[in-house]
Amino acid sequence: MFNSNIFKTDLATTECINSIYQMSDMPDKVIDSDGDCYIGYEEIGEGYSGKTRLSLFSQYVEASKLIKEYVKDGILLDLACGDGAYTVPCAKLGMNIIAGDISNKMMSLLMERAESNNVSLENVMLCRMNALDIPIKDESVDCVIANSMLHLISHPEKVVDEIFRVLKKGGVYLCFDDAPGRGSNDKVWTDYDHALNEVFNKYWEYLNNKGIEGKRYSWKFDRNTYCETKFSKDVITIPWHFEGVDVIEDRFLPRLKARGFSDQTLVPEKEHTEAFKYAVGSAYKRFGPGWRKYSKPYTLGDIIVTVFTK
Repeated sequence: MFNSNIFKTDLATTECINSIYQMSDMPDKVIDSDGDCYIGYEEIGEGYSGKTRLSLFSQYVEASKLIKEYVKDGILLDLACGDGAYTVPCAKLGMNIIAGDISNKMMSLLMERAESNNVSLENVMLCRMNALDIPIKDESVDCVIANSMLHLISHPEKVVDEIFRVLKKGGVYLCFDDAPGRGSNDKVWTDYDHALNEVFNKYWEYLNNKGIEGKRYSWKFDRNTYCETKFSKDVITIPWHFEGVDVIEDRFLPRLKARGFSDQTLVPEKEHTEAFKYAVGSAYKRFGPGWRKYSKPYTLGDIIVTVFTK
């Protein structure tokens, strides 16, 4: 698959639990520290993707084709791989992949996603790792993706520095930015919009009344400006069009219940349970028993890829 000498640790003496190499002994999250804070999703698990957790999302399948063009026969590092939204379609194309995450639970879900879609992980090495100290030697990988994770770190520039360090000269850090999406008619709110808004607002209303606020680490981090001090930059547009239907009980509700949104991280479990029950009860009173199945069609446009080259 690839040379194990690229790791800082000796694989022969590294503990391997359920096919996941344990390359970090740091906790899955650090949320109250004078040093680096970060959020991992060990406690969230299945709630992160809800009923879609075994699916291969079409936008990631499409993106994997571009990733393959850059990786070729080299090595892809999927940093903060989570439940495998990118790893699995990339593995399906036969890429050599190091899939790293701080959560063993999320990577176990990655394996379930692969098995459910008959995708072999023969060329994938799963590693529990901390993105602030990637256990890979300098200039060892050809491509890095780090989907939706920089905002979970109190000092995201340190992660970018690590990405730069492990990339070979000429290697790329690919950023797949969220494509602009639209509902079937964004100017007209449907029952879906009203019910989702009710649950979200009532959840935070309950918590705010108890003095609990949402916590966000680095939503304002200017990734492009920082990366441009280290990499050359290009932007690629992948022509793409997708129409789907989102159902409240499929993704939003399971994630909210599992404290799967990053601003829920500091919400104590007891108060979270109370707030969730209050919000769901409010939606039931206002919309009746069928509100969980409210749905809304949506459209996704072209995939925008920012390519940072070392």
